Amino acid sequence: MNKIEYAKVLERYPSVWSWVQHFRDNFPQVSPLTYWVAGGAVRNALEGYEQPQKDIDFYCRTSDHVDRLGILLVRLGWRHSHYSQYSETFSHERLPYKAQIVKTTYKSIEDCLAHIDWTVAQCAYAEDRFYFGDWTLQDLESKSLLVNQLQPPGNLIPRLVKYVQYGYTPDQETMSEISRSIQGSKISYTRRYNY
Repeated sequence: MNKIEYAKVLERYPSVWSWVQHFRDNFPQVSPLTYWVAGGAVRNALEGYEQPQKDIDFYCRTSDHVDRLGILLVRLGWRHSHYSQYSETFSHERLPYKAQIVKTTYKSIEDCLAHIDWTVAQCAYAEDRFYFGDWTLQDLESKSLLVNQLQPPGNLIPRLVKYVQYGYTPDQETMSEISRSIQGSKISYTRRYNY
């Protein structure tokens, strides 16, 4: 995993500045010791968006942090819009996206990123640092859709379609891995590059 200071990310991706400013204006300070943002919203920043396009996913270290973050969001004007066993979702009257607190807790940002399905979604932000999986930046730039850890087959196809619609292309090994997953085979994914 790669941990990169904000200034270094800004050199490579100048559009990140607007995203970070928007984040600072609308959310509590995030910390790798309590909670952080990960997934598609952080990927949006690298793709040049000034704010998340659909939602922003918060991950926490403990269930106590999940509860405290929910209270903080309400204090900042967010209101509960949906509960499930997996997450709490909040909406804000002046923002076009939702904030989601994932209830599965992780001991660290590294642990969290290790459990994210696609390499292009292995992005996190906390305390002016960006965190990436080993292949994330390469796969983002090449628009390659490669598996990090497959999710249950019920979520797999909709997420595959979503990323293809975003312009990412799965390679043959990824498609084979998806096929084996759907067929119920055990998954043992080995990352190969022939560049």
